Amino acid sequence: MIKKDNKTANIKKLLTPKQVAEIFGVAVSTVHKWTYKGLLPCVVLKHGKRKSVIRFRQEVLEAWIKKREIAPGRFTSYNSEDDATGTERG
Repeated sequence: MIKKDNKTANIKKLLTPKQVAEIFGVAVSTVHKWTYKGLLPCVVLKHGKRKSVIRFRQEVLEAWIKKREIAPGRFTSYNSEDDATGTERG
């Protein structure tokens, strides 16, 4: 059993890549792609050669989404080459 102290009491539940994918309405592979490209902030719990264990803080994801909100009428087209930041490549 983990003993909670003042430091661990402030740690909120971390989300899995699957949970994040469900929230965003995208595939789990998209969440991994955004994470490994450095577009989506995460917590790395284990860094391995074959597999890393990553989790996400809900409050950080909420801030990430809020930073990407745009004013009505500013988004005019979708390009499949656009990345998760909403900026066009090239």
